[in-house]
Amino acid sequence: MIKASSSLDEYENLSGRTKAGVARARDEGNNIGRPFREINGRKVDEHRARELSWSAVSISRVIDIPRSTQFAAKARRAERVKLSSNKSFK
Repeated sequence: MIKASSSLDEYENLSGRTKAGVARARDEGNNIGRPFREINGRKVDEHRARELSWSAVSISRVIDIPRSTQFAAKARRAERVKLSSNKSFK
């Protein structure tokens, strides 16, 4: 019983230190998790001007990003549009 209690205390201590470290890193402005990638809008505009294929694969190749990043950016953009349109009706 004492050994189980000691193990639980050790786990809670480790968990608390980890959470404190992550909070400190965020406060210092460090990114926690996957790195953020900007999408080069100029390349997208050039691609549009040439009226080339608009498949996810072709756009990803042209602007040199993974498709998952492209989809995430599209979702963020849609969320921003949704939020801005909701504000105008209040």
